[in-house]
Amino acid sequence: MIRKERQMLDSLARLKRSPYRSPARQSGDGQRLATVTPLPSAIARVNTSREPTDLQREVLRLLSIGETDAAIARKLSISLRTGRRRVAELKRMLAVTSRVEVALAAAQRGWIK
Repeated sequence: MIRKERQMLDSLARLKRSPYRSPARQSGDGQRLATVTPLPSAIARVNTSREPTDLQREVLRLLSIGETDAAIARKLSISLRTGRRRVAELKRMLAVTSRVEVALAAAQRGWIK
C-alpha cells in the first residue's frame, strides 16, 4: 500500500513539472536567474491576417449582440460544444481573451457592422 502511494505521489510530482519551464539557474555570485522558455510553436502561431468565413462572421455578429454560447449554438443549429469551440477559435484568431474583446477587435477590423 505504501509503495503505491509513493508511486502516485511521484506521478503527481512529474505532472506538476511543466515541460515548458526550465529550472532556475544560478549566477556566479549565488543569485538565482530566471530562465524564459518560449511558448510551443502551435500556440505562438496565431493567424490574424486571414478573413473570417461566413460562419465565423455569423458567430461574431451573435457575439456582438451579447448572445450566450447556448443561444449561438441554437441559432446556428450546432451543438453547444461546437459553438464554444467556434468562439474559442475566434479568440485565438484575434489574439484576445474575452468575448467582449472578440467583438471589439472584429468591429475594429470591419468584420461586423
